[in-house]
Amino acid sequence: MGKTINAKGYCEYIVPDLTKLWYNISQETENYVYIVQDGACPHTANYTKKVYSDKGLANYVFPWAACSPDLNLIEGVWRLIKS
Repeated sequence: MGKTINAKGYCEYIVPDLTKLWYNISQETENYVYIVQDGACPHTANYTKKVYSDKGLANYVFPWAACSPDLNLIEGVWRLIKS
């Protein structure tokens, strides 16, 4: 089984790079850029929401519908890779 990450680890190790990437793309395109995440616990935790709010990014996190199709292209390929 793989290792998991909790909200604190996500905010400590992933969010800083995501914040830099978001800022750089926003500056280059001069458009609104949204952060799209799935419904994984570290993404939806209150701790993560607070961190995004503190960084001024809360309005740029796109809400993920519970039954929406996965937008990540690799998801459709996993079945082929695993067989």
